[in-house]
Amino acid sequence: MIVLIALLLAASPVLADVPEPWQDHVLGMWFDEDATLPCINTTEPNQDVLAYVIVRHMPIPLVQFEVGLTIENDEYLSDTQVMLHCGLDLSDDDLDFVVVDCWIPSGPDVILMSINTTVIDPSVPVYLYLRAFASPWWEPYPACVESPCYAAGPGLIYSFLPASGFWDRPVAAINDGVPCSVVVRDEISWGAVKALYR
Repeated sequence: MIVLIALLLAASPVLADVPEPWQDHVLGMWFDEDATLPCINTTEPNQDVLAYVIVRHMPIPLVQFEVGLTIENDEYLSDTQVMLHCGLDLSDDDLDFVVVDCWIPSGPDVILMSINTTVIDPSVPVYLYLRAFASPWWEPYPACVESPCYAAGPGLIYSFLPASGFWDRPVAAINDGVPCSVVVRDEISWGAVKALYR
C-alpha cells in the first residue's frame, strides 16, 4: 500500500499536465479535413480558400442540424459558396442553415459543410463565427436559441459545443497573423492554463 501511494505521489506532477479528455459534439471550422488548422494566412490578392465546418467526436448519428455563419469583414471576401455534405437546407438565407435528411453516422470527425471563398485583400483579417439560428423548427427547444443544435432522431435534440469555447468568439480566421488569435478548446491543456498564472 505504501509503495502504491509513493508511486501516485511521484506521478502527480506528470498527471497534472495531461490535457483534458476530448469533449463530444464540438462544432468548429478548420482549413483542413483533419480539423487541425483553425487559421490560414494568404499572401496574394484573389487567393481561394477552402474551409470545413466539422463536428469533432460525434458520439451518435446525426439526422438534422441548424447553424448560422457570421463573417466579420466579409467585404474582403468574394464568391463565397457553401456546399452541404449531406441533406437539404430549408432556410432561405445564404448563411443560415436548417438541414434535414442528413444521415451521418457517429465518428471522430464529421464534415457537415465546406465553404469556398476568394480573399480579396490579404492584409485584412477575416473572422468566422458559428452561431445559433432561431428557426421555427427548433422553437420548442430553448437550448437551440443560444447554441447551434442537431437532432439524432425524433425528440432527441442536442446542442453543439463551440470549438472556440464560446459562441461569441471566432472559430476560424483568415489572415489573422502568427500566432493566430483563434484557440481551439481541445488544444488547451491544464498545464497551459496553469502557466498563465506563473
